[in-house]
Amino acid sequence: MNAFVKFIGQIKLFSRKGKKFYFFIRQLTGSAPRNEELYKVAFTHKSSMVSIEHRRKNNERLEFLGDAILGSVVAEYVFSQFPDLDEGSLSKMRSQIVCRAQLNAIALKMGLARHILTRSNQRIEHTHIPGDVLEALIGAFYLDHGYERCRKFIRSRIIEAYINVGELNSNDTNYKSKLLEWGQHHGVKVEFECVETMKNQKKLYFYVKALVDGEVAGTGEGFSKKNAQQNAAKMAIERMNAGGTAD
Repeated sequence: MNAFVKFIGQIKLFSRKGKKFYFFIRQLTGSAPRNEELYKVAFTHKSSMVSIEHRRKNNERLEFLGDAILGSVVAEYVFSQFPDLDEGSLSKMRSQIVCRAQLNAIALKMGLARHILTRSNQRIEHTHIPGDVLEALIGAFYLDHGYERCRKFIRSRIIEAYINVGELNSNDTNYKSKLLEWGQHHGVKVEFECVETMKNQKKLYFYVKALVDGEVAGTGEGFSKKNAQQNAAKMAIERMNAGGTAD
């Protein structure tokens, strides 16, 4: 009875408009939000008018925190699940799980996009924003509920719900080579445009565009140029496959 009263009290803290978001977070994570503001910030991109005009905090700091926690939990998960793999294979598997393309796809499947505050003219499914928000959500959940519950949330509702980890190690596709070969076969020019930047002012980061006949076909990010190019090529191939053109 006390738990029910507490639950009703938590809902009343949210506005009528916010109740929908409250129940979304509760269903998504399996835990009732205790600090509403954390989750609002997690879904607020720096480009949104709420962030610019009303000076609400954006999700960059929570993204930084969630990125670190996600990496730690994923490392522990693959280490425990695959006791026979060496360090190189474990690192490769972890990278496949936390790569931007993978996180973007998971975030969209989880339905995060419809709650993200960003520029109204921006098609976020074609950006890295959903994956960033997923990391920020992890950061918010960690601050709201602590490491152990956050660890369980990541393992059960992200990794095990959306990733077939057993197939990752055997599914080592060189997407860049595949895209270049496709371009040669069809007489289409394929290029990779790379921009270097600093991730959280600490570590070199790479943003890459895969250009097919001068048009952006995919984008990718990573802490190495090679990884970013692979992610961009993968997105381009997946889009072409969806359109029935990558044969």
